[in-house]
Amino acid sequence: MKVILDMDVGVDDALALVWALKSPALDVEAVTAVSGNTSARQAFLNAHLVIEMAGGQRPRIVAEGVDRRDGTAAEHVHGPDGLGGLSRFTNADGSLRYPSLDIGASTEKASEVICRLLREKGKDVTLVTTGPLSNLAEALENDPGILSKAKGIVCMAGAFFVPGNVTPVAEFNVFADPQAARRVLYSGAELIFVGLDVTHKVVLLRKQLEEWVGPKPSRLGQFLLDCTEFCMDFHMQTEGFLGMYMHDPLAVACAADPSLLRTEVFYVDVETSGEITRGMTVVDKRLSNVPKQGVPVQVAVDVDAERFVSMFRGVVFGE
Repeated sequence: MKVILDMDVGVDDALALVWALKSPALDVEAVTAVSGNTSARQAFLNAHLVIEMAGGQRPRIVAEGVDRRDGTAAEHVHGPDGLGGLSRFTNADGSLRYPSLDIGASTEKASEVICRLLREKGKDVTLVTTGPLSNLAEALENDPGILSKAKGIVCMAGAFFVPGNVTPVAEFNVFADPQAARRVLYSGAELIFVGLDVTHKVVLLRKQLEEWVGPKPSRLGQFLLDCTEFCMDFHMQTEGFLGMYMHDPLAVACAADPSLLRTEVFYVDVETSGEITRGMTVVDKRLSNVPKQGVPVQVAVDVDAERFVSMFRGVVFGE
């Protein structure tokens, strides 16, 4: 399956990208970077680093996109560079384990890449988003019908029947750019929302990762241990478990194998300006025969968490 991965490359995005690049089920056409967990520029650099570490297929294109955070960021979860503060790790000789990459600007903007690939390949391409939807909204500004050309769009976004993770009602990716999320919702594209309702059911524990990596880490294994440490410590401090949620890997896995998730169709809208409800994904649960508010979309409501974790381990570590 051909995919475009639109990512704000933080820690769980990195795990998702590694999985996608090593998965025989996916052909990664492009990685497009957007601001969210970190700046768009840093997400672009992080994507290049993760690609180097993964050692699998290489995407044909990596492009930098929209930087529109409006003060929203997640460095407290993902570290100052979005990947757990990799500059603090050194080799035995004192050299940096992860030296800075000298990468120039991409020749195409992310939104241009999305538009061009969807015009060229159309229904052969699935879009997977693991960050705010700003790049897709910009693509819609350039070509209002472009997203409907995709085979489908899988969005790690939203909190539908559970609390949010930024505010009581809002999930981070939607909260960071609710206007973009609403534009995508109303774009006419085939959408699957993989939100906190299911991603909070899939957890990677530190002890699991250490077991998978083994006593003599490979370059990739050491990278995964290093980049996840900060995020896992955050969850230990805030929620009492040494691990992290697998938000973004689950969305990518859903594109490869939709049977991992059970979805239901709900009418959904996005609150863009509420003082305490900005970024809320509003589900119209009314049973009466009245016109529903929002757009009918597939919402993930359950996940085979054990099979997903086994699949992730098998693809990344070959077990």
